[in-house]
Amino acid sequence: MRAQKLDINLPEYEKLFRILHGVSAYANDGRPPSCQFYNVTGAYILSKLYGIDARPIMGAAFIKLDQLTGNTMAFADSNFNKCNSHSDAFHCWIETPNFYIDFTAPVYGDYPNSFSAPRYMFQKQRIRMSPSHLELDKSGDFYLAVNQSLTNDRLKSGMKSTKFEDFAEISVEWARQSKKTLLKEMQIQADDGEIIKLKASQITLTGAW
Repeated sequence: MRAQKLDINLPEYEKLFRILHGVSAYANDGRPPSCQFYNVTGAYILSKLYGIDARPIMGAAFIKLDQLTGNTMAFADSNFNKCNSHSDAFHCWIETPNFYIDFTAPVYGDYPNSFSAPRYMFQKQRIRMSPSHLELDKSGDFYLAVNQSLTNDRLKSGMKSTKFEDFAEISVEWARQSKKTLLKEMQIQADDGEIIKLKASQITLTGAW
């Protein structure tokens, strides 16, 4: 099966990830990565700056990290025999006409109680998805199950957050100014006049799932 041309190449993905991770590090104040921030904002950037038909989706997600150990990332209800998601157990990713993209992939290993994971890009052809979350054989195999009602609810609640909207707009502007070369620092002014300096993440990627 012939591979399709990627929506964005690895250097471009890494550049956007480093921006999102830099903003998230400041906005989340050391808390675990927010898949909703990375991928709702990432979809907005892809749509607005790259002309890609990209939309954020919430649901259950399973990604095989290691074929030998069987280690698998599972963003889902703890009853893994089923494939369910809810507001306390879900993941957010990006869907385009031909690909699934996840900008949190390079920090899979940074989630609490997670397995060690390489700093890889996740951009997979939709037709490559495994038929079930119980049929993940090799590293990089994945299964995503859309929860549309959860998606609608989370997007609606996110739109009500001024902080979320502000940092999303900052990320878009940073990405706009970095179209040719990554701008490693971005200055913003807080409501009280304080100048805040955001720094792009120093994490570099070593491959792709």
